[in-house]
Amino acid sequence: MFKTASWIVMGVVICSLMLSEIAFAEGDRPPADAAARWGGGEVTAIGADTFTLLARRGRERVIYVDHATQFTDQAGEPIEFGDLNVGDRVFGLAERRDDGQWYAVIVHVFPPRTHYKGVGVVTALEDDAFNFAGRRGRQWEFYVDGGTQFADREGNALSFGDVKVASRLFVKAELRADGKWWATEVKIGQARPSPTT
Repeated sequence: MFKTASWIVMGVVICSLMLSEIAFAEGDRPPADAAARWGGGEVTAIGADTFTLLARRGRERVIYVDHATQFTDQAGEPIEFGDLNVGDRVFGLAERRDDGQWYAVIVHVFPPRTHYKGVGVVTALEDDAFNFAGRRGRQWEFYVDGGTQFADREGNALSFGDVKVASRLFVKAELRADGKWWATEVKIGQARPSPTT
């Protein structure tokens, strides 16, 4: 019975990670009656007794850990706080204590993502890369090479030269051994209009 329940919980956790990236505590100031919250995101920094979580809309939150925090890997096996790495994806339960800080109660740790697919807007261009703001506010730097396929929304072939600042893009990319994200497919939409004064 316990094993079946564990697998159900893990299935829910995995689905939640795939469907959205939410903060342990959404918003900058959680409601006063919010004692505990489920959520997740990507680990961007690790301290002596904290880790920083990047969640949706680019928000970062520092989560504290203590002797009672339980860590598990993607198979549900117990691991230690020291096994946590920058880039890991996590999902778990955190509680806000009297000092106003959020403390992790349960943390399920998943490996870093190696593939990306999403839409957003170009914020800067370089000779062989472009900076990109995803729909949830996350900032990315995608590199391009001879294997990157560029096209418009109708499928007509384009090139990196057709990418402009403020262009709306659909991007598929992969994380390679050099630690960089390389765009494999880019579909170019219309540029977002500039704000008027």
